[in-house]
Amino acid sequence: MRLKKVQEAYESGLRRVPLELNKGRARHSRLGHRYLTALALVGALVLMSATGLYAQVNSARNFSIPDPYPPPHQDKLKTLTTGDVLEPQPDGTYHLKGVMIKTFRETGDTNLIMRAPSCTFDKRNQNANSPGPLQIDSGDNNLHIEGEGFAWLAAGTNTGLVISNKVHTIIRKDYLAQPSGTNAPAATNNATGTNQIINVFSDHFQYDRQTELITYRDHVQAEDSQIFLTCDIMTIQRTTNGAVETIVADGNVVIINKASGGHTTGDHAVYTTKSGKQDVVLTGNPHLLENGREGTGKAFIFDRLQNTLEIEGEAYLKLPRDSISQSGLLLGGSPAPTNAPGSNQLPAGGKTNGVEKFVEIYSDQMTFQMPPTNGPVQKVIAERNVVILDPERNSRATGGRAVFTDATGLLELSQDAMWQADQRVAKGGLLIFDRNTKGFTARTNAYLKLPVAAFGNAMQAANPASTNTSATNQFVGVLSDHYEYENDVLTFHDQAHAALLEGETVKGMIDCATLTATFTSNQLHSIRAEGDVYARMLPAPAADGRTVEKDLKCDFMTLTMRTNGLVEEIVANKKVFTTQTETRTNSPVPIRETLSSDVMTTTFQPGTNAVDRIVAERKVIITRDEMTGTGERAVYTAADDMARLTGNPLVTFTNGTLRGTVITLDRRNNKFLATKSKIVINVDANKFGPKTTVKKTGKKAAR
Repeated sequence: MRLKKVQEAYESGLRRVPLELNKGRARHSRLGHRYLTALALVGALVLMSATGLYAQVNSARNFSIPDPYPPPHQDKLKTLTTGDVLEPQPDGTYHLKGVMIKTFRETGDTNLIMRAPSCTFDKRNQNANSPGPLQIDSGDNNLHIEGEGFAWLAAGTNTGLVISNKVHTIIRKDYLAQPSGTNAPAATNNATGTNQIINVFSDHFQYDRQTELITYRDHVQAEDSQIFLTCDIMTIQRTTNGAVETIVADGNVVIINKASGGHTTGDHAVYTTKSGKQDVVLTGNPHLLENGREGTGKAFIFDRLQNTLEIEGEAYLKLPRDSISQSGLLLGGSPAPTNAPGSNQLPAGGKTNGVEKFVEIYSDQMTFQMPPTNGPVQKVIAERNVVILDPERNSRATGGRAVFTDATGLLELSQDAMWQADQRVAKGGLLIFDRNTKGFTARTNAYLKLPVAAFGNAMQAANPASTNTSATNQFVGVLSDHYEYENDVLTFHDQAHAALLEGETVKGMIDCATLTATFTSNQLHSIRAEGDVYARMLPAPAADGRTVEKDLKCDFMTLTMRTNGLVEEIVANKKVFTTQTETRTNSPVPIRETLSSDVMTTTFQPGTNAVDRIVAERKVIITRDEMTGTGERAVYTAADDMARLTGNPLVTFTNGTLRGTVITLDRRNNKFLATKSKIVINVDANKFGPKTTVKKTGKKAAR
């Protein structure tokens, strides 16, 4: 009776570990079946005699241990443990060799396949552990994990896997959730080479089967063909079908761009494949250092599919000034001294003790188009509240949007764009800086304000009353539809309105269809105004107390500069008409003079902007008070303050006329001199007429 109970206990133990023997080795025969009970009884007696009731089961080979899902999915396997050798242990566990543990989803699909040379297995809770190596593969072979020292927990709510040493994970990019939509970029390389693999290394690994969450800890590193990443903790969230949905890195996150060597740091990074994207979002004081560039913001977003970097919230970028160089003479400015006024007002990052050679960009958001391989950033887009600073040149640009394209070298600033450097100001709906040509363009309500010194004292010719040609409060402001500066030529188009300012006071102005300024070696060479030119110098007191106001109208006008920065010549062409109104302290009546001709040329003294000579040619008409003079040529010389009229000259007064080969107006003494003159005087109440006249001829005549 006692033997029967021992036999039942032994057989009950075998049933707790259902072994499926290899069919090739399990040879069922009538003889074996007939003596099975007897053999079991003999074995039980032998074992019992040696170890009592805690007898061990002999080793089994090619075993299989299934573990089904609980109802209502009891017909589906949850886990299947198989191996080469099963050896029962005294503590009720089993030592397995050549182990393979498969986990399945409720759909029946294979989730993970774990392989180990050996492990300890507890059948009661389906747990396994080993200090040795372990290898894991996903059912689709796109995920591979290996390490040393593991514990597999299969029972209860805390099911999962722990690996304690030398963890290495290989994620094939095919395993990542794929983008959706027709605009998703096509894969360029479907091979399984290194450029299609993400490697993750750590000291510790944990897998939660219930949530499909994988956690890496201690010395975590991840890399692919583009980046190398380190952090304190990394988690991978898998979807129900096994694809990677998010990868999260926490604590001391460092991302290195292999192509450029750039370093990006932060506290928290999330890689997600939701909604057909492959984005890495870095938060927690993110900071970028790359090839002399430095960037910060509230969040960095790396779009792996589009190969872009986006900075969201309080975006800041510092980069070498040469990469977005300002343009040419007008926009170059002068390097600001170290102690320049207001330099301590620059935002954070713009203050150093030495001369700075970089540009700073601030905005609400920035987007960078990264290069496909090593090289500079292809495009930078800054949006909302854009500010661009050049501390060295003390310049500042603002707008609603800025776009820099490396291929073209163009920096486009739009939406109420304004640029300012020292006393230079440029405004427009769109400002374009060309790094390659050093060119500059402004469009839509374009405005440019420059100090008079930028024109080499050119505008002082129109304001002889000024005694200080380098006065810092004198400016030229020009408004037009658009203008551009390229190849040392500054051109204003579609109705240019230029004004000479002293502080905020307008001293002179010029209107025309097109206004062009040409520069040579950073020095103004010439100015040309075309199309209905109208120039006016508002009343200005002269040194001797006189007040002078001037107007000029013509079809086009050219101003030429000397190499010393002073005006050499002004030429007005076609339908030229000038007016000068002079008020003297000793006369309450202003003196008004006009001159019209086809061409008028004004030359200036070499050492000053004072007028030296004025020549009017073809169809010349001069008026002074009630006098009118006509001829083909008029020459005024400043040295003697005389104007000489030739080419069949005729001077008409209210009471007569004067003819001669040369008629000279002595402006200083207000009298006429004539050569071979002929005077006709109307003595009839000072009226012109043929009734009673007196004729007088001679070589010279004076009136």
